[in-house]
Amino acid sequence: IQFRQARQEFLQHRMTHMPKKFEKKRNREQVTVEYFQGCLADGPYLTAIERYLNTALFNNIEDIRTLLLEKNLMPQIHVIFISGLYGVLSANDHICDYHLGISDGIQPPDLGGLLRATIDNYMIDNEILDSNVYYMLSHNYRAHLDINHIWNDLWIGNGTRNQERSNQLYTFLANL
Repeated sequence: IQFRQARQEFLQHRMTHMPKKFEKKRNREQVTVEYFQGCLADGPYLTAIERYLNTALFNNIEDIRTLLLEKNLMPQIHVIFISGLYGVLSANDHICDYHLGISDGIQPPDLGGLLRATIDNYMIDNEILDSNVYYMLSHNYRAHLDINHIWNDLWIGNGTRNQERSNQLYTFLANL
């Protein structure tokens, strides 16, 4: 909660003082800071898995989207996300559209430890072993998380879009 409050305050400040940073495309339409302000105030809210499954992350989006949505319904599979605004989210948490990366602006003290503690508690609550954790984080996000060396890294290459990484994720999900 402390993380989210600090990040919300920073996001509001950024929207007021740097509105040009919010000129983006959403659903192939140009949006401005007013769009994001409206989303924060009134939604629409989607589950994290619906919000984050987009072509910016994966090249073969429909195949990965279908598999992730199917696997998320399985009780033994837990999909979580690390958000620049919300921190650690389960796939079914409802969130609005926003534009804030993990490294944007001032970070709460000990961000990596805070995120790691949240993940560790989630793992304890759901009886998940360290050796059963697989993650796919960009280098930017990885720098902000105290990653357990036992967890399994699925990230390949650099940049956001990467066909090899998309193929690896698809294969991994298909074999679960």
